[in-house]
Amino acid sequence: MKPFRHFAIAFCVCSLLCMLTACMSSVTVWPSFVDLSKKDVILRVDGTETALLYWYDASNGDYEWNVFQILDNGQVAPISLRYTDKVAQIEDNLCHITECFVPDYGEHYILITYMSTDQDPLPSVSDSAFSTFFSYEIENGVARMYCFFAYIPEFSEGYTVYINQDAVVIN
Repeated sequence: MKPFRHFAIAFCVCSLLCMLTACMSSVTVWPSFVDLSKKDVILRVDGTETALLYWYDASNGDYEWNVFQILDNGQVAPISLRYTDKVAQIEDNLCHITECFVPDYGEHYILITYMSTDQDPLPSVSDSAFSTFFSYEIENGVARMYCFFAYIPEFSEGYTVYINQDAVVIN
């Protein structure tokens, strides 16, 4: 019985460490073609040479985003990205924060998804770089999801996001 208990405890500890590491690890996403002519683009956040686009895909019923290179003719092209995810609890609400880095251009974006009950007001969002945040709200009658997007012109050590005045250090 004792060996099984030790194995079970070791397994639980390893599983927890793997989950925590996955939540804070950096992931590289390689380019994939997205035909934006068939998407309902909701929001576009321009960087210097790249743009973050957020759209609704009616074919699968999902909201999606990606960062693209801005071409001279105004079109966009896929590029490689590296992003880091972080999950935080702000008051009683779950918040998912993604820092997105475009290595070829050195540009950074931040995406914040804030889940709340139907009664909660729009949260206040700011950051240590004084970025301009764009927001979009999705409601289903029971809960609301607030999505915030920003281009970060000066991403530095100790970069912090403030959600309802609660600080979340990203870098």
